[in-house]
Amino acid sequence: VQMNDTHPTMAVVEMMRLLVDVQKLPWDQAWDLTRRTCNYTNHTVMPEALEKWPVEMMEEQLPRHLQIVGEINRRWMEELTKMYGDGPTTWGLSLFQEEPFKGIRMGNIAVLGSNKVNGVAALHTEIVKKETFADFYQYFCAKGDKDKFVNMTNGVTPRRWIHCANRPLSDLFTKHLGSHKWLTDMNLLKGMIKKKDDPAVQKEWMAAKRAAKERLVGFVKEYMGMDIDPDALFDMQFKRIHEYKRQLLNCFYIIH
Repeated sequence: VQMNDTHPTMAVVEMMRLLVDVQKLPWDQAWDLTRRTCNYTNHTVMPEALEKWPVEMMEEQLPRHLQIVGEINRRWMEELTKMYGDGPTTWGLSLFQEEPFKGIRMGNIAVLGSNKVNGVAALHTEIVKKETFADFYQYFCAKGDKDKFVNMTNGVTPRRWIHCANRPLSDLFTKHLGSHKWLTDMNLLKGMIKKKDDPAVQKEWMAAKRAAKERLVGFVKEYMGMDIDPDALFDMQFKRIHEYKRQLLNCFYIIH
């Protein structure tokens, strides 16, 4: 079960409920299975991405899940107290926060309840280990689990981004590089550099670009009823707009 940020962290608790309440497994066995089943991807280190769910809401909506979180945390706190004592490190690793409201730290549940935790770029993963979840990282390293935090660079594969979505460009690369091997080894694309000043290659490149723009013009006409000029410069954005990210800056740029 891959938890994509902290939004689906309740999967850890729900799995425990299913294994303990429904399948009647002993707690320790259920917790072992849960931690070997779940993985957590952290997408951003922004505080608002590490959700805090109000205990009051949980009491009303998911009382059994709250009980399970409480029991996971009780056992976790006992282990931490033996290792660190009753102090700031232990409090920071708790699944509960006391201020500014009594809440559940979903990020902490995600880390504790997962087999692997990953960032989505090498630099990001280092920040996750050294800042965002530094105490967790130090704890698991001390326990001999240095590979719990791993990096998985995010992105769309060349096979989907180029070969499927832009076949004319893919065919151009294959023609001049001599095979499809570049699809699984992007370093081979460096072979195109020596052809960058070749007028024939430049002509093919522009033709592939034109074909892609004309496909988009047809799509916009069919689904939106708009006529756009294929000779225009297209500024594309395919993502929801976050008020604190560069997508909003792009909107301001377009308006300006």
